[in-house]
Amino acid sequence: MIHLIFIVLHSVAGISAFIFGWICMYRLKSKSFKELLWVFLISLLGLDTFMIAAIIVDIPILSQGQLYTFIGLTLLGLYMLYRGYRAYVVQKESNNRWRLSFINHVGFILISLFDGFVIVSAIDLNIPVWGIIIIGISGVIVGISGINHVKAKLS
Repeated sequence: MIHLIFIVLHSVAGISAFIFGWICMYRLKSKSFKELLWVFLISLLGLDTFMIAAIIVDIPILSQGQLYTFIGLTLLGLYMLYRGYRAYVVQKESNNRWRLSFINHVGFILISLFDGFVIVSAIDLNIPVWGIIIIGISGVIVGISGINHVKAKLS
């Protein structure tokens, strides 16, 4: 039961991070930007915290392959937190160049989150591995295209 609670909290935090990350990118000049950014960063921290908690609870029943997979996802989550931190740092710069760097950092996180959503859904739907790979690569391509669209609007 505790595992399910952590997974639900992890999912809610991930969806929240995804939504608020997009909002931040489109509201870079708004008065509420800093508050939106904090919600995004806290959601990202929650995503990782609840994932790690779920893994710790399940360690006794995980296969070696599952454990290595979850360790890899934990490392990705920590890297996403680092990119979130970098987005926070660059937005404090006084010049206007920070926006492109911010979008690159947040964009990486959003693409990672999106791929996580679709890959987990594909696994739950028992889609073959080759289909999951195609879905993951497509998510990256569409994500990069979306991020480039946002960057083009800044120019």
